[in-house]
Amino acid sequence: MIATVPLSPWQGDRAVIRAHGDAVLRGLSIPPVPAPGLLAQAISPVREDPFSSGLNAGLRSLLGAVWNRDPAEAERAGLRLTGLGGGSTPLGDDYVLGAALCVWSLGEAAGFDDPDRAPWLRVLIPADAARRTSSVSTALLAAGSRGRAPRPLHGILEPGGPDLVSALGGVIAIGATSGRGCAAAIGATALLLGDAAVRRNGRPPTRIIQEARHRK
Repeated sequence: MIATVPLSPWQGDRAVIRAHGDAVLRGLSIPPVPAPGLLAQAISPVREDPFSSGLNAGLRSLLGAVWNRDPAEAERAGLRLTGLGGGSTPLGDDYVLGAALCVWSLGEAAGFDDPDRAPWLRVLIPADAARRTSSVSTALLAAGSRGRAPRPLHGILEPGGPDLVSALGGVIAIGATSGRGCAAAIGATALLLGDAAVRRNGRPPTRIIQEARHRK
């Protein structure tokens, strides 16, 4: 079983969360476009394999749930993704774990706190996760929803940390795809959480997307 360590909720400026998500995604060579559908396509493009289409649709739903802070959408995303993919920790689980950890750790600072955050996290992990996926993944998902993460993930869940490049390299090295998938979900979730302040200022999504593409 993979050991997990409690996270501490991060406290700081929402703009720093957005910048952190941007930096994580850029470190993975993923364009940091704050729009769920475009982010999902950049992270998990549809290819000719048994899982690709489902992973793309599930990730789009997951990021939409973050964007809208919608527990019903989070529940649908969890059901779509949990157990989807190969190996002992399927890629769908990695996406769910990354989003759960990021919402737990950074949600409060981004204005997504209790009582809204707790039900979102609770329904994200399916009640029958043990039937859908491996025992390793089931334990990681349960721990993630309670704010516990494997030690290497802590370094990419702390905006403004001293060495994001080194921390990200350590995470990417986990498994064939698991580390990168989890890191991508963390980066995308942080970007969307932090972008809430920008949306409140009334700038249309098309303008935000154009600016993000211009910064690439």
